[in-house]
Amino acid sequence: MATNLVKRNLKEVLGDQDLNKVDEHKILFNSIVNKKPNVECLIQFTKIADFLKSGQQVTILLSDLNDVYENPTKVSQETINARTKYYRELFRSTLESLKAPLEKLKFAIASEFQLKKEFIFDTFRLTSLVSENNAKKAVSNLVEQVDTSILNLLYPTFFALNQEHLKCTAQYGNEDQVKFFEFAEKYLPLLGFEKRLHLISPNVTELTEIRMNIPEDDCKIDLLDTADAIKLKLKKAFCEPGNLEKNGILDFIKYVILPTFGEFKIERDEKFGGNLLYNNFNQLELDFKEEKLHPGDLKNGFAQVLNSLLEPIRKRFEEADFKQLREYAYPAPVKKVKAPKQSKKDKKENVANDANKVNSDGDKNEKSEEDKKAEEERKRIEEEERTAKLLEVAKKKNLITRNLQEVLSDEKFDEILMNRNFKVYWGTATTGRPHVAYFVPMSKIADFLKAGCEVTVLFADLHGFLDNLKSPWNLIKLRSKYYEEIIKAMLISIDVPIEKLRFVLGTDYQLSREYALDLYRLAAITSNHDAKKAGAEVVKTIDDPLLSSILYPLLQSLDEEHLKCDAQFGGVDQRKIFTYARKYLPILGYNKRIHFMNHMIPGLTGNKMSSSEENSKIDVLDSAEQVVKKINAAVCDVESLDNNGVLAFIKIVILPIFNSFKACSSDTCKLYYEYEDIERDFKENKLSAEQLKTGVAETLNKLMEPIRKKFEDPKLKELAETAYPSSNK
Repeated sequence: MATNLVKRNLKEVLGDQDLNKVDEHKILFNSIVNKKPNVECLIQFTKIADFLKSGQQVTILLSDLNDVYENPTKVSQETINARTKYYRELFRSTLESLKAPLEKLKFAIASEFQLKKEFIFDTFRLTSLVSENNAKKAVSNLVEQVDTSILNLLYPTFFALNQEHLKCTAQYGNEDQVKFFEFAEKYLPLLGFEKRLHLISPNVTELTEIRMNIPEDDCKIDLLDTADAIKLKLKKAFCEPGNLEKNGILDFIKYVILPTFGEFKIERDEKFGGNLLYNNFNQLELDFKEEKLHPGDLKNGFAQVLNSLLEPIRKRFEEADFKQLREYAYPAPVKKVKAPKQSKKDKKENVANDANKVNSDGDKNEKSEEDKKAEEERKRIEEEERTAKLLEVAKKKNLITRNLQEVLSDEKFDEILMNRNFKVYWGTATTGRPHVAYFVPMSKIADFLKAGCEVTVLFADLHGFLDNLKSPWNLIKLRSKYYEEIIKAMLISIDVPIEKLRFVLGTDYQLSREYALDLYRLAAITSNHDAKKAGAEVVKTIDDPLLSSILYPLLQSLDEEHLKCDAQFGGVDQRKIFTYARKYLPILGYNKRIHFMNHMIPGLTGNKMSSSEENSKIDVLDSAEQVVKKINAAVCDVESLDNNGVLAFIKIVILPIFNSFKACSSDTCKLYYEYEDIERDFKENKLSAEQLKTGVAETLNKLMEPIRKKFEDPKLKELAETAYPSSNK
């Protein structure tokens, strides 16, 4: 391998010891498809030409998705496609002009592999390993750190995974990408992938700078600029006599002209010293420093050789097809044409015409007495039907909203109920083992079905993984299956007809191209602060959260659109996610959904009942004896009714399901039909904590017995043991 040619003018090689391990490297170079490429790219393409001349394989990745994510309303897909093709043809022409052999050159397009299931899956896996601070560190050279968007934090993961999915052995880039390279070296091996070699060019001074209030096209030198335009723009380039600092022309000669031509020639009149020929950059630099070489001569000589390099590229793009391609890729701004003002005479004539039309229509619409009576009868029938429909809607609405703590709604709620079945989705992350508080959403799902709703139950396996790795990848499928079996058993135990429900697994659609596009578009408009705020009550909070945890609220919001629901149902602890969805989904052009929130049942210890807090919960498969023991040990104080899990369970689960609650003493039993009566008697010591606990334990065991029997099946026993191998219940 021609190592010297590969390493020429590089600042650094990360993993230098691996450079000679293979005879032929597969080198990846990434280029974002957005603005018009300018001559600055010649510095990188001269290095790519070195790779090709030394016999290496080179893949140029055209990243065409950035505008799809960040500017979907400003740049059409047709324009992005045209730009991608324009970049490919322009880069190929540039390399030909640099005398590079193209047999081992390939182009890859980001949208053709980054939106495939395998890449999306790896992205989620990588977000489960990368913390917020490590992602910020990786982008610190390229992105401002003032509450950056979530998408900016995801770019290092895409950058690293490109190496694996394009099967390269090395990646080439600039000095400002070093932290991206270090990120890839650290994290790819954690996914089981090989660490790649990284070839790094130094950052160089730009030929011309963008100035305020001047269009970029008037400052930067385009690869297709005319010779005269280039000379004009170079006159404005910074090139102070004897000053080597920030001299883009000197850098360009060092990294492009001398490597390509082997010499740099300056033609000048004999009276000014005659022609100069340099084949050594150090001598050129010294002459300029000692002011033996005037900036004007340097610019003129540079303009001449630059134009000779660009001329073949310009000629190719004078062809009709390429001219048209450029126009499609970078269409000229459309000028707005003002509508002509209407004269006073025209306005008067329009008013008169409108009046004549009204009179004419009035004559035509005059009805007979018989027609009028028929019309009145029709209206009466319509009004009666509407009244009946409104009563039906009110009944459905009452069923849908009863026993909820809060509803975030709008005027569409009644409108939908008037016209069709209401669509609701409830999701549960497949993390810890379900506990008896799950009877709260189960009883509410029963209400939805009674109201004629179409209900989707989402087993959010991907969410479970994203929530601080509560469900490892190797257990996700098992836990999802366990959740499906246990949730169905719970629904059947309260007589819910499960055949009317739709059960969906998150990864069946959350790894699709359409979902990923929406996720990244949403990530582009969501700040890191807003995402963490939205998930604060649901996702486990730590000082330096994983990217997967930060993504959690975004996925839950998008589920509303991709499950095509009218409303999402969940616990009141998800309120911040719901308000996030109501704010951000309309920005993507999607409808704002309605949100139903149930009460949270306090745990046995007084806090929220949680799958991850063993002492706070009763597992759905606990034995009858365990249920009695745990209920008897539960907090049940008159002084703290808000944190009384026993009373809450009666109010939110038992009464809605059974319509009554039986409390017994040693000699008598009493049936309660209203929660207020139970609370009043408890406050007045007419009903003891022991009676409440006994009644709840008996009712719970009644609900749980058919579930326990179902899970005596050996296959389901094995499922429970393998899904939760270290669970002690």
